[in-house]
Amino acid sequence: MEAKTALNKETLDRIQDLIEINNDSAAGFEKAADLVSAPIDDKLRRFGQERRELASELSALAALSGDRVRSDGSWQGRVHRWWLHLRANIQPNRQAAVLAEVERGEASICEAYEDTLRSSPGSAISDMLHRQLAAIRLAKKQVRQLRSASR
Repeated sequence: MEAKTALNKETLDRIQDLIEINNDSAAGFEKAADLVSAPIDDKLRRFGQERRELASELSALAALSGDRVRSDGSWQGRVHRWWLHLRANIQPNRQAAVLAEVERGEASICEAYEDTLRSSPGSAISDMLHRQLAAIRLAKKQVRQLRSASR
């Protein structure tokens, strides 16, 4: 039986993927915050900090099981941040373009969590993953509202 202090290899691999995508999301929020105006920039920075906290929580679990934690983001995240910057500079409504890309990134992180939960139902960490996913969905909803308001 899997315990939070002794996670199996498959669960640890999935946690590492979620750490990576949370780090990507945090960096994406920070980049997006640099490209929009106040007060939206503050809200995006807060979302970025939330993602760092989620990654930290997952990292602590991985470390408890003796796994070496990946602290970098992915190449896909770097490409998405590059695209975010490019789109912000070519679209007529910069703020709406940035928020649309942020929302797209949030859809991606939701999908990663949903895949993880589907592939390992009843995992020792599924309660934590459900809680984290709820927070991510709420942020995604708020980003969608900000994007709608900025049109």
